[in-house]
Amino acid sequence: MVVFGEDRNAEFRGDVDHLAYDIDGSKERKLLQELKADGIPVVSVFLSGRPMWVNPEINASDAFVAAWLPGSEGAGIADLLFSEAAGKPRFDFRGKLSFSWARRAEQTPLNVGDADYDPLFAYGYRVTYAAPGEVAHLDETVSEALVSARANGTFFEKGSFVADWTAHMSGNVTQSRLDHRA
Repeated sequence: MVVFGEDRNAEFRGDVDHLAYDIDGSKERKLLQELKADGIPVVSVFLSGRPMWVNPEINASDAFVAAWLPGSEGAGIADLLFSEAAGKPRFDFRGKLSFSWARRAEQTPLNVGDADYDPLFAYGYRVTYAAPGEVAHLDETVSEALVSARANGTFFEKGSFVADWTAHMSGNVTQSRLDHRA
């Protein structure tokens, strides 16, 4: 099992122009792909505060759970994932999507009733142990427009640092610096 996701304070970045969790291939994605390549069954638990484009991570997983930043309630998620000693699930999944999950990273807004409504998982989608879902291999293509938007030299936009940039301030603004995260 691999647990990963966006930062717990992601509401600061809630107005990004895309839904991509990771465009460049994170260490988590690489780990998922290595485990899968080695024939090790992979259960992914993705923690986020919103639906995000995670097609590569879903493709590299045998099972994928979106688990909304649980805070101190991670035990509730574990209760759903681990069975009793006899192998029977302790609890079943009961939630349904209260939104539509995007098929493409730049697919926003995405609302039921839109003329071009084409989600990966539609409003109301759900799976349970009794009725598991099967997902075919998903498209992992990131649009050129999205890639170029990240490379346009803008460091801060719409309340968020773009690409892999962070700001550090101490004392007063004259002591601040801008760093690129590798």
